[in-house]
Amino acid sequence: MQRRRFIRSLALLASSLALPSRAARGRSGPDCPRGLGRLAAEAGLLYGAAIAHEAFLDPAYLDLYRRHARVLTTDVAFKFDWIRPEEEAWDWGYADQIVDFAAREGFWVRPHVLIWNDPGDLTPDWLKATPPGKREAVLIEHIHAVIARYRDRPFIHSWDVVNEPFWPGHGLEGGWRAGPWFEAMGSDYVRVAFEAAHAADPSATLVLNEAHTERNDALGRAIRDGLFRLVRDLLDRGVALGAVGLQGHLFADPEADPGVYDFAEFAAYAERLSSLGVDIYITELDVNDERLVRQGLDAAIRDRWVARQYRDFLNQVLQVKRVKVVVNWELADNFSWLRRWEPDVRPLPFDDEKRPKPACRAMARAFKGAARR
Repeated sequence: MQRRRFIRSLALLASSLALPSRAARGRSGPDCPRGLGRLAAEAGLLYGAAIAHEAFLDPAYLDLYRRHARVLTTDVAFKFDWIRPEEEAWDWGYADQIVDFAAREGFWVRPHVLIWNDPGDLTPDWLKATPPGKREAVLIEHIHAVIARYRDRPFIHSWDVVNEPFWPGHGLEGGWRAGPWFEAMGSDYVRVAFEAAHAADPSATLVLNEAHTERNDALGRAIRDGLFRLVRDLLDRGVALGAVGLQGHLFADPEADPGVYDFAEFAAYAERLSSLGVDIYITELDVNDERLVRQGLDAAIRDRWVARQYRDFLNQVLQVKRVKVVVNWELADNFSWLRRWEPDVRPLPFDDEKRPKPACRAMARAFKGAARR
């Protein structure tokens, strides 16, 4: 066990200091000439992006990962309903595809996510039909099986164990998200999941991932408070929690909704969380310009707004010393999840043709600034 931790530590150090071995990595044109991953590494950060199975249909998009990413977060491949659509049917195809690609290309991997207490379509019908008294056993079995399949891969960086435990809109005391796991175990499902993950791989870095904490409105503050209490409680109970993931899904026009963002306040919250003894990961960063699309603004103007948000957000949050990872939710606009609702949004560092945008330059400058601090 100690040897595995030592090997993993050496590999992490190497990834922060050295260029990837493949010659293609680091060549990305005049806007980001050395690659975002290289610039982030010089600031002591691990940079990467989410990846889904659709990426493997686009060789140019895979090259974009090779040039810029050092870590891959799985998009849907490790989610419960994808891994286990039926109780006795385990589907490892997409998860194996990403893990095998990472092994060939020298990426770290962050499997996302073992447990998401979602009350809707993300929970398979068979689980909803399982009596609540039996769901804890299902949860533990599932976590053990998934981690066991991949735990001996030395490039597994960290596991998102529980995703988005809070949603005040469901009306539960404490602001908890309603769903099948909460129905069965109450808020204790989070502790059970982390203890199962630690038992499955005591050397693994385990992450609690949450949304909306970047917001400074009533929703954001409520989730911040609940998350802080949860992290403190887990640590007080001896749970092996290594990092907290703060997602970072931003909007491009905060002036249209005054008070939504105060990135200095968000950084102060991240600092407060880290003072409990956990690292901070920015896990799902993008900047949604859908409101600007609806205002009829052209792409060049919208790109400047998007870049400004990346700049202002990263310039604040990268001052927090325990911020260790920054992950975009996909890399190029045409692969963004936001395109499902608005086909013209441009939320990511690269456009549909894989060309760097002002957002890429803003991220590069933020990483360079962090390196100088």
